[in-house]
Amino acid sequence: MRVTANMSADISVYNIQQQRGRIDKLVEKLNANQSITRPSDDPVSSGTLLDISDKSKAYDQYGSNMVKAKSWMEFTNNGLSGISGILDSVRGMISGSSSLSIQDPTDRQIAHDQLVELKKQLIEMANMKYGDQYIFGGGNNLVPPFSEKTGNLANGSTIVPVTDVTGLKPGMQVSGTGIPANTIISAFTAGPPSTVTLSNPATMTTTASKLNFYAGDGTQREVEIATSTRQPISTTGDRLLLGSGSNPSYGTTNVLQTMDDMIAAVGDANNPSIPADVTAAGKALESASRQVFSAITTNISRIHRVDNMVKLNDLNKSTLTSIADSIQNVDLVKYGMQLNIEKNAFEASLSATAKVSQMSLLNYL
Repeated sequence: MRVTANMSADISVYNIQQQRGRIDKLVEKLNANQSITRPSDDPVSSGTLLDISDKSKAYDQYGSNMVKAKSWMEFTNNGLSGISGILDSVRGMISGSSSLSIQDPTDRQIAHDQLVELKKQLIEMANMKYGDQYIFGGGNNLVPPFSEKTGNLANGSTIVPVTDVTGLKPGMQVSGTGIPANTIISAFTAGPPSTVTLSNPATMTTTASKLNFYAGDGTQREVEIATSTRQPISTTGDRLLLGSGSNPSYGTTNVLQTMDDMIAAVGDANNPSIPADVTAAGKALESASRQVFSAITTNISRIHRVDNMVKLNDLNKSTLTSIADSIQNVDLVKYGMQLNIEKNAFEASLSATAKVSQMSLLNYL
């Protein structure tokens, strides 16, 4: 077969283009400092890198979730510590009275007023916010979970006149002296006079001057900290202060009602102390303190678990990064030598093509 000048020129141009393409690829890799700049460079390694990228993004999200979760739980721990401190103050005040019965009316009034103030502080602490959310409200955390209202529960009556029904709604939990556990609002009407109907009046035998309402619920907030692994982060007010709920259950003591019982037992300037009731309320306060302490230990154990998961998450991400680096890192010496070789070959091809393409007398014949 006769090889024409056109065929030689075409072959030369093709070879030059191939060499130029190899040079361009080497320059691109060196500029990007990556051995794989497009999937066609290495399909298998490219697939591995894409998988690593997806997993790294997931680890980044888990890390962000855990940072937010830990902040929430650390703030919760501040609230729990404050509540525990208030209960310790109440127990210390009662034990320091040197007698279960305070004889002097002035002293009784002082003790009564101190207990009332401590209960207000307890409710304020239980209504702590993290950002715009109430930390002990459960799923319904955009409104204050706890409130105290003045009311008058007649023996066996379903109707409780209250001073204010703002924020109340059917289904909310109610507690107070003489009100059994798990009592809820079944209905209410705005006044005046405002009245609240409670769910189980048959067992109510005493008068409650203070009513405690819980507007939150038992929903525990959770965050995903690993694949198919969710971590509860919230301490709900019903478990903490009302002694209800499960998984986890901190105890069965209604802390707010216990405070009401203690206030009533201590008496005031017009009402004498009731030693037996003070003793009973004191024992309930010990249970309340253990209940809050149980919530603290649960919350701390959650923080420790998140800390451990943060370390594992960072280790997993670091391992993936090392694998990706081993695939993508450019051997500058190796690629520099290859580039020099390709450059010399390219220049030689240009020189050879120039000589082959020179015109001769035969081109005119």
